Amino acid sequence: MTLKENLLLDLSEGTTKFMGIPISRNLLEKIFSRDKPGDAFKYILNLTRKLKDSGRTPIIVLDELQKIKDIKINGYLLYELFNFFISLTKENHSAHVFAITSDSLFIERVFRETKLYGRARYFLVDDFDYKTTEEFLRKHGFSSEEIELTWKYLGGKPVFLIEAINNKDNIKEFCASQLSLRKRQIKEIIKGRNFKILKEFKDKEEVTVEEIDEEIEYLVENNILFFDPVRGILKPQSRLDLLAIREIVP
Repeated sequence: MTLKENLLLDLSEGTTKFMGIPISRNLLEKIFSRDKPGDAFKYILNLTRKLKDSGRTPIIVLDELQKIKDIKINGYLLYELFNFFISLTKENHSAHVFAITSDSLFIERVFRETKLYGRARYFLVDDFDYKTTEEFLRKHGFSSEEIELTWKYLGGKPVFLIEAINNKDNIKEFCASQLSLRKRQIKEIIKGRNFKILKEFKDKEEVTVEEIDEEIEYLVENNILFFDPVRGILKPQSRLDLLAIREIVP
């Protein structure tokens, strides 16, 4: 049966989703019974073209893409995937593609090794700044004192701010407990090893680095530090991490 005939079955067969894309279960099994993901790429290309021709521009969103970075199908699948995305967006103009990851070193590696410069744009989804944090917390009934305390410990990381709101009635104890917990976690991760780069944050909030060594790679991969591949800036993952590092490092 041809790919076209398979596509026509999508309306009559039970469907599932692969990376958010609707596809018949039967076709999905056939695609991944092959040695290469070429048929999967053809399916996505045909689907996006059909949507584009109907007046709709499809948007493909892939989250935590670093999870497939080591998968090989006659070479690394990741690179075939990105080359396909370039073809899909820059050559065929049939879709927009967003690749999301919390692994900043992975982004740097992808840009370097798949030659994405000029073909893709990097968007940093960062924490709230002070003004945004203040407005957000004030809407949830925080006083100026509570806002200052929360900012001091948790900064503008949204997930922490939600927890702060849930613990508003005992915000001082909550902030102190989170710092204590994070200190123990970081101590366990570094296991007494002497990481020279951490000492840089005793009196700085971010540092510029020329190259990524094993020490930095380890700290980034373990979510203690964050690397901005565009600015070449290294900083703690959060305000909480910064405070914990300053109390741990001699």
